[in-house]
Amino acid sequence: MIKRSDLEKIFDVMERAYQFHMHRDIMNAQLHLASQTRFSPLTTELSAALDRMKAALETAPPNPGNAVAVGGVRGPGGEPPK
Repeated sequence: MIKRSDLEKIFDVMERAYQFHMHRDIMNAQLHLASQTRFSPLTTELSAALDRMKAALETAPPNPGNAVAVGGVRGPGGEPPK
């Protein structure tokens, strides 16, 4: 079983990759004076994968000891803040 903290790390890396490629696509469109930005297939796939990963994180049980979970800060036992 994959730990929630590992999933969160993977999500963060994928988010940075998505932001990088999205910015590159926007800058490329501006360079060529395009009327609209056409995102690359990789950018589109990263976006879809991030959506799936976010849904998985929202339904995954919290790991004891994790300080941060999707949706906000959690306590050591996974309880919501008071």
